[in-house]
Amino acid sequence: MKRYSIIFTVIGFFVALASMNLYDIQKSFIAKFKKQTKLVLDNEINLKKNSTLALAIATSEHKDIEPYFLKHKVPYLEKISKNLRRYTNYKNIHFAIVDTNATILYATYKIIHYNTCKKFSQKKNSYKTDIVLDCRGIHFGAFVPIFIEGKLQGYLETFSQFNSIVKDLQRIGIEAVVLLDKKYKSYAKELHRMVREYKVVNSNTSPQLLEQIQNIDIEQVLYSNEPLAINGQIFYRYPLKDLEGEILGWIVFSKEKNAVLTDFISKSLIYRVIFMIVLFIFTILIIMKIFNREMVEKLRKQYEYFATILDKIQEIVIINDGFTMKYANSTFFQYFNDYKNLEEFLREHQCICDFFVHEEGFIDAIIEGKKWTEYILAHPDKEYYAKVRYKEQEYIFQVKASRLNEEDFVVIFIDITQKYQKQKRLQQLAIIDPLTKLYNRYFFEKVANEGIKKAATLQTDLLFAMIDIDYFKQINDTYGHDVGDVVLREIAAILQHEFRKSDLIFRIGGEEFLIIFETTNVQKVLELLEDVRRKIATHKFEGVYGQVTISIGVAKYRDGDDVHSLYKRADEALYEAKKLGRNRLVYKGDEDD
Repeated sequence: MKRYSIIFTVIGFFVALASMNLYDIQKSFIAKFKKQTKLVLDNEINLKKNSTLALAIATSEHKDIEPYFLKHKVPYLEKISKNLRRYTNYKNIHFAIVDTNATILYATYKIIHYNTCKKFSQKKNSYKTDIVLDCRGIHFGAFVPIFIEGKLQGYLETFSQFNSIVKDLQRIGIEAVVLLDKKYKSYAKELHRMVREYKVVNSNTSPQLLEQIQNIDIEQVLYSNEPLAINGQIFYRYPLKDLEGEILGWIVFSKEKNAVLTDFISKSLIYRVIFMIVLFIFTILIIMKIFNREMVEKLRKQYEYFATILDKIQEIVIINDGFTMKYANSTFFQYFNDYKNLEEFLREHQCICDFFVHEEGFIDAIIEGKKWTEYILAHPDKEYYAKVRYKEQEYIFQVKASRLNEEDFVVIFIDITQKYQKQKRLQQLAIIDPLTKLYNRYFFEKVANEGIKKAATLQTDLLFAMIDIDYFKQINDTYGHDVGDVVLREIAAILQHEFRKSDLIFRIGGEEFLIIFETTNVQKVLELLEDVRRKIATHKFEGVYGQVTISIGVAKYRDGDDVHSLYKRADEALYEAKKLGRNRLVYKGDEDD
């Protein structure tokens, strides 16, 4: 009986220790969920503000803004809104022209109460993006002044919604809703959906989340400093403030508690495995000294029990000295299925690192002169990933390592292949124009600044080449939009074929393209562009009877240029090419060119 009491004591100690750590592990996972979601929202909101202001500035520079402004009707704004909805992810972009008294002269949306319930000042926020409040709730507003002959005539206001931010959260498994502060519920006259006393701003919230919020104390969520676990869900909020720091509303987001816990694998998992192994070894040593041969047999069965537990873990768990493997759980052999056990594996290989793929962003067997396990332990603040190729199959693993003793390491490989591939597909979808498969305007705004900085630092030549299809509207009107789409795709294919992969090609508008060239030979680039212009002019486009031509405007980086000034100069060169009769190239280089 005394022997069994010792066993029960050890098992009880193990269970008690595991229970004490469970709460801390869950708490750390929830804290990571809060931190990472906040970072995602910070980035999304900053990107949304910048893109809204960029659209406002680009639209305000349109050549037709001045002659139409004083007529109180700017029809090309409707066309821009329509093209944004058709060709980009900007499905809820609207524009308004107001005079210096903030009275609407023209808008691309239906005006009901606007001039009686706006809560912002265009003059104060010129060339800035704010979260603004009006009859339609809260949204992003960018304000750009319009000067005609040097005199301020009014403002172009550009508004965008929160729907895309909610969609991006949904793509990573987080449901969200944008709520207006209840003190403004009577003010936002055009919003009708409500959760408790809070009006719903966005239009794409799942019904399940709205139902969940109806059944909880939403005030507790909005004013809590930490995420709350309620009915198996984790709830938290992100305050939406204007430039003056006033809270106008919140993004309330939620995710299943179990999903949060499985998403965030931290060091605690490694420590738990290490602790289990160390405790198991310690238990064997103590009991071997106390019990006889019969007890040793029982210990063998207990070892098999713990080995079974490790085999139940879905992640690969190995013990090695940096190269030679000393233990591998059964999950390892589910991936390396030509081997039945570790002995067979070691006849041909020493280490899982024999299968590492040498590629940027992934670990190698030797990193900066150190064994890969030693390097991971020496830099614990980083995250590490391994690409493993076995029998023409590639896997992506997140790698966690910790020292077991002076010689050995415990390493866990967490399979994130599907998540990695999905993330890469989402990244591609976010930057690729679906029609032409070229980069889109969003990606242009993201990389253009890097090109400017590089040109300024390395003193290399940087060119913006803006290309516009001549009389494209006439092609659409004559042959239909399907034929117009064919023309766009074929021209995109010609551009991709004629230029290098390093020459980044973007579709920035309906029939407008832009190419960024980093070059040491400007004249050669201009000759290539002329060759492409001539090839397109002689190309037979399917469904089009007659010639399709392009006009090209090229601008060269000058000291002090930013993206806006270089883009504007390329646009001016394009305008001059069209003015001179189209189907030609106009180049604006240095002042001395």
